[in-house]
Amino acid sequence: MKTLSEIISYNKKAKLLSYNQEVKIAILSNIVVNQIDHPLSMMFFKMGIKPHIVFGEYDNILQDAERFSSVDVAIIFWELQNLIDGFQYLGASYTEEEIDNLVNKTESELRFVFNKMENTPLVLINEFNTDPFNSNLVNQNAIDKVCNQLNMFLNSNLPSNFRILNLHRVISQISFEKSFDLRNFYTSKALYSFDFFKKYVEYVNYFLASRFGKVKKVLVLDCDNTLWGGIIGEDGVDGIKCDTNNGIGKVYYEVQKIINTLFNQGVIVCLNSKNNLNDVKDAFDAKQMPLNFNKIVIKKVNWENKVKNLIEIAQELNIGTDSMVFIDDSDFEINLVKQELPEVETIQVPKDIYFYPLVIRKALNQFYNLNFTKEDLNKSEMYLVEQQRKKLQSNFENLNSYLETLQLQMAITVNEETTINRVAQMTQKTNQFNTTTLRLTPNEIKDLMETKDKYVFSFSLSDKFGDFGISGAALVSILNDTAIIDDLLMSCRVLGRKAEETFINEIFKFLKKKGVNNCQIPFILTNKNKQVEEFFIRSNFVKVSFNEEKSLYVSQLKTDKDLNIIKVKYEKEDSRNKEKCM
Repeated sequence: MKTLSEIISYNKKAKLLSYNQEVKIAILSNIVVNQIDHPLSMMFFKMGIKPHIVFGEYDNILQDAERFSSVDVAIIFWELQNLIDGFQYLGASYTEEEIDNLVNKTESELRFVFNKMENTPLVLINEFNTDPFNSNLVNQNAIDKVCNQLNMFLNSNLPSNFRILNLHRVISQISFEKSFDLRNFYTSKALYSFDFFKKYVEYVNYFLASRFGKVKKVLVLDCDNTLWGGIIGEDGVDGIKCDTNNGIGKVYYEVQKIINTLFNQGVIVCLNSKNNLNDVKDAFDAKQMPLNFNKIVIKKVNWENKVKNLIEIAQELNIGTDSMVFIDDSDFEINLVKQELPEVETIQVPKDIYFYPLVIRKALNQFYNLNFTKEDLNKSEMYLVEQQRKKLQSNFENLNSYLETLQLQMAITVNEETTINRVAQMTQKTNQFNTTTLRLTPNEIKDLMETKDKYVFSFSLSDKFGDFGISGAALVSILNDTAIIDDLLMSCRVLGRKAEETFINEIFKFLKKKGVNNCQIPFILTNKNKQVEEFFIRSNFVKVSFNEEKSLYVSQLKTDKDLNIIKVKYEKEDSRNKEKCM
């Protein structure tokens, strides 16, 4: 962990860099928490985001909730110890009536905050806890009763844009003694230590990474001494360990069981191992391992450089290497990846193998998803089916001929409420084909759908191999005879199938029926979305203004009648006016 001076030095240098994304974060509290500023800023800088952190007034959460409701993220420290001055000793002797009065008052205040911040994209609020003063007590007192009742209220009434943080998990990682600064609490109401805030920021990092599209998508694994104990080339299939019959085998068996949960979270699992492919397949079959070999999307099992393999995996999946987590037991391999691909998150199998399951459980956080959708459930299957498509494509020299054999169908919806969560998730996670990288929440998408002259388009794509699910979206505003596409985004898995051209063509048809003659699309260039600019050129958009950060493309709404590779249908009407969206 870095010292305070090292963090401050890092932040000073980071502030001088340019960023494509800036966010505003508000800290609301009833105690003094200003020490969180430096580690929280550092976390955002490392994500490639410029933070603007603002602090509310001391013990003024209600008014601050109203004042900061429009920030990108709010973090609330609502400490039980300071619900009233001296509660750590006065509350211990509270009567049942006094407990009820305090709980009712605090619940009313919480409802007020929930209401005022209902449109804040993400609010992180700490669970109430009694650790600072009650952790050594054998019996429960009135303070514990207040705490338990308030936490029950939180868990039962929490709005969808709020997330509860369990402070016990933060405190347990660095110890009680290192978490609290009781001297500062009594002198200045600053309860937590700087070490606590560093660990706290590590904890909230996963929520914020998901909110701002920095979540990891792919887990890449070595095999020997990573998925099983032993080296298959030396020990043979019978000699490797991944079972419940011995201590080492149990560790690797548990690790594979944990990794299995990632399939259900939409995480793509791949192999990157110096081995013979047939030997690895035989090991999976013979040992009946928890991981299903056939569900592993890409298997780079060869004798190539592992950095080269990682780059190829990213290219085949059409993702950035910064979306990957790589796990290996070798010092050499881990350090090589750190040196050549520093954006890849690397995790080394611990030397003390019995800590390995704990390391893997922590790694699950890298893939935390704020908004889980049905598309996530099928993501691994979608990529596996994609390999069948690529195998078929190799038989064709002409792309259009290949696409015609796929029997592609696009289903378009406009302002359809059932798509809200998925569209919001796409804005938060899609980076490569995304015109402005707006990061929106379900509530914000819903507000757009309910606003006059604003339209949320989405499409799902399917072919004879299967369904890609909802894979593209556009956020459109109409002003007089001009439409502005505030964001146009598509999943990388449907690009190159004429989906981009077909979708924009159908949007243009819709807009022409609304009396629109011109279309503008703002474009903010990032280090990932260059292909959007190439799409504009292919589609005859004209760049009319630009600077280093933002361009504006325009079109006269010319539609292409020859786009017949994809069969288009409209699933829903615009529920606001019941006009057919076609």
